[in-house]
Amino acid sequence: MDFILEQDGKLVAVEIKASQQVNVSDAAGIQTLKRVLTRKRRLVRGVVLHAGKARPLGNNVIALPWGWLVESTNP
Repeated sequence: MDFILEQDGKLVAVEIKASQQVNVSDAAGIQTLKRVLTRKRRLVRGVVLHAGKARPLGNNVIALPWGWLVESTNP
């Protein structure tokens, strides 16, 4: 896992990959965090940012293209 974002005890875990293809094993760290959290903190979403297309990787875990973070502008 590369980042964990928190607000009011709710967590979002972020994994970043350079590859265009990701699979469920790329979210293994996110799944481990989900299992070990206490009731005071909970993982509300896991995100694997990568160079490919968006797709689900599990319950509340999604792969998203990192390109959506960069705004496309035409001069």
